[in-house]
Amino acid sequence: MPKIRLLAALSLACLCAPGGAHDSAQAKYLGNEGVMVTRGATKVLFDAFYAESFGGQYHLVPTAIETAMLSGTAPFDGVDAVFITHIHPDHFNSRKTIAYLRAHPNVRLYAGLDVISAIYAADVGIDDPIMKRVTRVNLAPGAPPAKFSVDGVEVEAFHIPHNGQSPLPHFAYRVTLDRATTVMHLGDADPADSHYAPYQSAFDAKKTHVAFVPVWLLTDAGGRRVLEQRIRPAKMIGIHAEAKDEARAEDAKRDAGADVFTRPGETRVIED
Repeated sequence: MPKIRLLAALSLACLCAPGGAHDSAQAKYLGNEGVMVTRGATKVLFDAFYAESFGGQYHLVPTAIETAMLSGTAPFDGVDAVFITHIHPDHFNSRKTIAYLRAHPNVRLYAGLDVISAIYAADVGIDDPIMKRVTRVNLAPGAPPAKFSVDGVEVEAFHIPHNGQSPLPHFAYRVTLDRATTVMHLGDADPADSHYAPYQSAFDAKKTHVAFVPVWLLTDAGGRRVLEQRIRPAKMIGIHAEAKDEARAEDAKRDAGADVFTRPGETRVIED
C-alpha cells in the first residue's frame, strides 16, 4: 500500500512539475507591437526588430531583451519564424532584422515587398543565404489570404490596410502553433469593416485564441464591431499603447475594454 501511494504521489508530482506546463501557450510583450508567442518548442516573433520610438511616445524593446533575442538566450531560443506587418520604423529596422537572421540560420522571415526591398538595400545580395529564408507576402486588397506552412507553424496573411487607409503594404497574420494555438496580430490595421468582410469565411473556419490588436481598434466603435462580430477572438490584448500607459496600466485596460500590454517583458498565458 505505501508503495502504491508513493507511485501515485510521484505521478502527481510529474504532472504538476514545470515541465508538464511547458506546452501551455504564452505571449511575451517586447515593446510597441513586438510580441513573442510560444507553444511548447514552437516560437514566433511579430514586429520585434525596430528602432523608432517617436520621441519616447512608444516603448522600444529594452536592450536586455534585444541582446537576449540576438544571442538566443532563453526564453528567446529556438524561434521558428519572424513576421513583419509593415515597413514603418516603429515596426521594422533592416539592420536589426538582418543581424538577427544572420545570428539564427534556421529562422524564417515573412514580410511584404517593401520590407524585403529594404533588406536588399542594406547591402544584402540576392544570393545571400539569408534570403533563402525570406518569404514574400504579396496580396491584393480583398484577395484570399495567403497560406504558408513550415515546421509546425501554419500561417495565414491578410491584406488589411494601415490605419488611415495608407497605400503602403500592410498585412495581418494569423498563426497556428503546433496545430493547437492560433493567434492573430493585426499590426496597425484600419478599423473599416469593408477591409474585413471579404475574409469572413476564413475568420469563421478557425478559432482565434488571442488577437493582438492596436488599441485604436478597441476604442473605435467600428473597430470593436469588427473584432467582436467578424474575427471573434476568444481574447483580445491591446498593443501599440503609449509608453506613458505603463504607469496607468489599469486605466489603459479600462479605456480599451480589454487587456493591454504596457510593460515590455510582461507575459500572458494563452488558453486553448
